[in-house]
Amino acid sequence: MPKISFILCTVRGDVAFSQAPERKLFDHIKQELEKQTFKDFELIVVDGLREFREFPECRFPVKHVAPMDNIWTRNKKVAISTYRNTGIVYSDAELIVNLDDTFMLPDRWAELYYSLWYDRNQCGVATWRRNGDTRLPVTESLQDAKYGQVYGFGSYPLEMALELNGYDLSFDGSMYLEDTEWGCRLFNAGLKQMFFWLDGFMLEAQAGHDPRAVDVDAPIVKCCNPAWQMARVRRNTIKANVIELWDKDSIDFLLAPCKLLTNDGKCLHHNGNNDCAYLTSNLWSTDKGQTLHSFVNKKHPLTETLTADDFVVDLQELHKQRRAGEFKNDR
Repeated sequence: MPKISFILCTVRGDVAFSQAPERKLFDHIKQELEKQTFKDFELIVVDGLREFREFPECRFPVKHVAPMDNIWTRNKKVAISTYRNTGIVYSDAELIVNLDDTFMLPDRWAELYYSLWYDRNQCGVATWRRNGDTRLPVTESLQDAKYGQVYGFGSYPLEMALELNGYDLSFDGSMYLEDTEWGCRLFNAGLKQMFFWLDGFMLEAQAGHDPRAVDVDAPIVKCCNPAWQMARVRRNTIKANVIELWDKDSIDFLLAPCKLLTNDGKCLHHNGNNDCAYLTSNLWSTDKGQTLHSFVNKKHPLTETLTADDFVVDLQELHKQRRAGEFKNDR
C-alpha cells in the first residue's frame, strides 16, 4: 500500500496555462508529481470528464475514475463533496492529501506531508507565498491551522475520513464551505493540523469549467465567508448523513456577520464580481437572456426534488466494497 493518496478533483478540459502554454493540465500534474523526492504515493484523479479522455502513463500509480453518481453529478452541477468522497473511497494510503490542478509544487512536496508532519502525528495544510516572498524555507511552519481550516491542500488520515463519513453532501451545489465544515469536524475529532509554505506559484488555466462536466450556464454559488453558506445550507437542504460534532458556540461563530461588506451591501473580497452570494444589489443572468435572479435566498432548482436518500452515503462500506472489487462506479 502507498503511504500517501493524492486526490485531484477536476472538471477542467485538458487546457494549457497562460504562463506556460506548452503545459497541458494532465501533463503538468504528471511532471509536478514525478519530480517528487518522496516516491511512495498514488494519485487518484476524480475526473468529471473521465468518459472523454485518459490520463497519461506515469511512474507512479494512477486511479483515473469518474465521480460517484447522484442527483448532482447526473445533472452536471457542482458536486465537490461527492468528488472528494469518491477519492476517499478509492484511497489506499494511510494519509490523504488534497491536490489542486493548477499549482507548481516544490520537489519536497510529498516528503513534507509525510516525513515532516505525519511522522509528528500532525497533518500539514500547505499555503502559497504572497508577493513572491521566498525568504522562509519551505519547511517553515506558519501557525497551527485554526478551527475549520483545511482548504484545498489539506491532509487527513484515511481512517479518520472513513470514521467521519467524509464530506457533507449537503454542500454539493455550491463551493468553498465544504472544506470549512470538513475542517471543523476534523478539528473536533482531534486532528492536529499545521500550515506550512508552498514554495511555488499558481498557474492560471486558460479555461475553467468544461460544459461537458458542469452546467456553466447556471450560477455556481460560492462565497469564502462561511456564515452565509452555513445559513444557506441550513435553510435549503435536508440534514446530511454525517456524524454530528457541532456545538452551539461553533454555529454562532460561523454565523457571525460578514466583515467584508460595505454599508451598501457590496463585498470587498470579491471586488464587486457576482460570484459572491452576499451581493444583494447584484444580479446574475445567462447569455441566453433568461430572467435575472438575485443570489440572496436563491434556492437551487434541484433542491425542490431532493430526498433524504440524496444525502446518504456510507463510505466505510463503499471502501470495503471497492477493495473487494465489488464497488461499481462505471459511467
